[in-house]
Amino acid sequence: NIFSEVLPVRVKIKKFFIIKTDQGFNVRYEPVCEENSQVTVEDLTHGGGLVQEQVLMSCMSDIRGESVQVTVSGLSYDSVYASFSDEKPQLIRNFLSHLSLQSSTRIFGLGDFNLGSTSAMPFKNWVSELSTDNAGGKVNLQSLNGSTVRQGFVASLRWGQASRLNIPE
Repeated sequence: NIFSEVLPVRVKIKKFFIIKTDQGFNVRYEPVCEENSQVTVEDLTHGGGLVQEQVLMSCMSDIRGESVQVTVSGLSYDSVYASFSDEKPQLIRNFLSHLSLQSSTRIFGLGDFNLGSTSAMPFKNWVSELSTDNAGGKVNLQSLNGSTVRQGFVASLRWGQASRLNIPE
């Protein structure tokens, strides 16, 4: 495989809590981690090749009192594609992002995937939103006033852009 470029990525993970109150449901977020990363864009414009998912960011948190590793991974590759037979093939950049949770004793399911592509070249920016939520079985919503009904993690990825902030230390 030939590399098209190394693309900067800004990754942010937040933990969410869905809470039942007398007025209905409330969603609360807590920041977990945020940092710059990068992904190598493979050039598959001539066909073939193998693209592998890369870890973009991984950090520790907890869910229902259990320590978990929250991992965001992804991949990107360029290809030539036409949706319809009467269209001229054009350069497309393809993305996959993946959010998963794992503890020392178990994997919390496969997590969520987000796929996307763009023909706007040169590529500038694309935002991917993911969430994973292990509900922990069936919940009786009528008996949960004031308690957490569900919790999980949300990952936001800003492809093509690292941090815009330039804050002096």
